Amino acid sequence: MLMLSFYDRALKERLDAAPPDSQFDAWQQWRDHRQEAWETLPIRQLIINWLNAKGIAWQPCAPFMSSGVMMCGYMGDIYLDIPYDKDLPLYQELEAYLQYSDDRIRFDNVMFLHMPLELAMENAEQDEPGFLDNM
Repeated sequence: MLMLSFYDRALKERLDAAPPDSQFDAWQQWRDHRQEAWETLPIRQLIINWLNAKGIAWQPCAPFMSSGVMMCGYMGDIYLDIPYDKDLPLYQELEAYLQYSDDRIRFDNVMFLHMPLELAMENAEQDEPGFLDNM
Protein backbone atom coordinates (compact mmCIF):
# COMPACT_ATOMS: atom_id res chain seq x y z
CA MET A 1 0.00 0.00 0.00
CA LEU A 2 1.30 3.45 -0.89
CA MET A 3 0.35 6.75 0.68
CA LEU A 4 1.54 10.33 0.97
CA SER A 5 1.51 12.49 4.09
CA PHE A 6 2.05 16.24 4.16
CA TYR A 7 3.48 18.29 7.01
CA ASP A 8 5.78 21.17 7.95
CA ARG A 9 9.20 19.53 8.42
CA ALA A 10 10.71 22.53 10.27
CA LEU A 11 7.88 22.50 12.82
CA LYS A 12 8.23 18.74 13.27
CA GLU A 13 11.95 19.12 14.02
CA ARG A 14 11.28 21.91 16.56
CA LEU A 15 8.59 19.89 18.31
CA ASP A 16 10.74 16.75 18.35
CA ALA A 17 13.43 18.77 20.14
CA ALA A 18 11.04 19.96 22.88
CA PRO A 19 12.20 19.17 26.42
CA PRO A 20 10.66 16.04 28.00
CA ASP A 21 8.33 18.07 30.24
CA SER A 22 6.87 19.74 27.13
CA GLN A 23 6.36 16.61 25.01
CA PHE A 24 2.60 16.40 25.57
CA ASP A 25 2.13 20.02 24.47
CA ALA A 26 4.43 19.40 21.50
CA TRP A 27 2.36 16.35 20.49
CA GLN A 28 -0.85 18.41 20.67
CA GLN A 29 0.70 21.16 18.55
CA TRP A 30 1.80 18.54 16.01
CA ARG A 31 -1.69 16.98 15.87
CA ASP A 32 -3.32 20.40 15.45
CA HIS A 33 -0.82 21.32 12.75
CA ARG A 34 -1.41 18.08 10.81
CA GLN A 35 -5.18 18.62 10.91
CA GLU A 36 -4.93 22.09 9.39
CA ALA A 37 -1.64 22.64 7.55
CA TRP A 38 -2.16 20.16 4.73
CA GLU A 39 -4.70 22.54 3.19
CA THR A 40 -2.10 25.31 2.87
CA LEU A 41 0.90 23.32 1.62
CA PRO A 42 1.18 24.10 -2.11
CA ILE A 43 3.18 20.92 -2.72
CA ARG A 44 0.12 18.78 -1.95
CA GLN A 45 -1.90 20.28 -4.80
CA LEU A 46 1.12 20.18 -7.11
CA ILE A 47 1.51 16.44 -6.47
CA ILE A 48 -2.23 15.84 -6.87
CA ASN A 49 -2.13 17.65 -10.22
CA TRP A 50 0.80 15.45 -11.31
CA LEU A 51 -1.00 12.27 -10.19
CA ASN A 52 -4.12 13.29 -12.10
CA ALA A 53 -2.10 14.11 -15.22
CA LYS A 54 -0.47 10.67 -15.07
CA GLY A 55 -3.78 8.89 -14.48
CA ILE A 56 -2.76 7.61 -11.04
CA ALA A 57 -5.92 7.20 -8.99
CA TRP A 58 -5.80 8.46 -5.42
CA GLN A 59 -8.18 9.16 -2.59
CA PRO A 60 -8.10 10.80 0.84
CA CYS A 61 -7.21 8.40 3.64
CA ALA A 62 -6.58 8.44 7.34
CA PRO A 63 -3.16 7.79 8.81
CA PHE A 64 -2.45 4.25 10.01
CA MET A 65 -4.09 3.73 13.40
CA SER A 66 -3.01 1.19 15.96
CA SER A 67 -5.88 -0.71 17.55
CA GLY A 68 -7.45 1.34 20.28
CA VAL A 69 -5.71 4.57 19.22
CA MET A 70 -7.93 7.25 17.79
CA MET A 71 -6.69 10.03 15.51
CA CYS A 72 -8.72 13.21 15.28
CA GLY A 73 -9.80 14.71 11.98
CA TYR A 74 -8.54 14.39 8.45
CA MET A 75 -4.83 15.14 8.13
CA GLY A 76 -4.52 15.43 4.35
CA ASP A 77 -3.00 12.00 3.68
CA ILE A 78 -3.74 10.35 0.37
CA TYR A 79 -3.81 6.72 -0.68
CA LEU A 80 -2.23 5.98 -4.07
CA ASP A 81 -4.04 3.32 -6.07
CA ILE A 82 -0.97 1.86 -7.72
CA PRO A 83 0.89 -1.32 -6.78
CA TYR A 84 4.26 -1.16 -5.09
CA ASP A 85 5.97 -2.88 -7.99
CA LYS A 86 9.44 -1.65 -8.92
CA ASP A 87 9.09 -3.35 -12.33
CA LEU A 88 5.94 -1.40 -13.23
CA PRO A 89 6.84 1.59 -15.45
CA LEU A 90 4.17 3.85 -13.91
CA TYR A 91 5.45 3.04 -10.41
CA GLN A 92 9.00 3.83 -11.57
CA GLU A 93 7.78 7.19 -12.85
CA LEU A 94 6.00 7.91 -9.55
CA GLU A 95 9.06 6.99 -7.52
CA ALA A 96 11.31 9.13 -9.73
CA TYR A 97 8.94 12.08 -9.31
CA LEU A 98 8.82 11.77 -5.51
CA GLN A 99 12.36 10.60 -4.71
CA TYR A 100 15.94 11.04 -5.80
CA SER A 101 17.80 7.93 -6.94
CA ASP A 102 19.30 7.56 -3.42
CA ASP A 103 15.74 7.32 -1.97
CA ARG A 104 15.74 10.82 -0.41
CA ILE A 105 12.39 12.53 -0.86
CA ARG A 106 12.41 15.44 -3.32
CA PHE A 107 9.92 17.55 -1.38
CA ASP A 108 10.58 18.87 2.14
CA ASN A 109 7.04 18.58 3.44
CA VAL A 110 6.10 15.16 2.04
CA MET A 111 6.42 11.61 3.33
CA PHE A 112 6.12 8.80 0.75
CA LEU A 113 5.10 5.70 2.66
CA HIS A 114 5.20 2.08 1.57
CA MET A 115 3.24 -0.20 3.88
CA PRO A 116 3.02 -3.98 3.43
CA LEU A 117 -0.58 -5.01 2.75
CA GLU A 118 -0.50 -7.38 5.72
CA LEU A 119 0.25 -4.46 8.05
CA ALA A 120 -2.35 -2.23 6.40
CA MET A 121 -4.95 -4.98 6.85
CA GLU A 122 -4.26 -5.44 10.58
CA ASN A 123 -7.03 -2.99 11.42
CA ALA A 124 -9.30 -3.61 8.42
CA GLU A 125 -12.31 -3.73 10.75
CA GLN A 126 -11.88 0.03 11.19
CA ASP A 127 -13.11 0.47 7.61
CA GLU A 128 -16.39 -1.34 8.31
CA PRO A 129 -19.57 0.77 8.38
CA GLY A 130 -20.44 1.77 11.93
CA PHE A 131 -16.98 1.04 13.38
CA LEU A 132 -16.64 4.49 14.94
CA ASP A 133 -20.22 4.33 16.23
CA ASN A 134 -19.31 1.28 18.31
CA MET A 135 -16.25 2.77 20.00
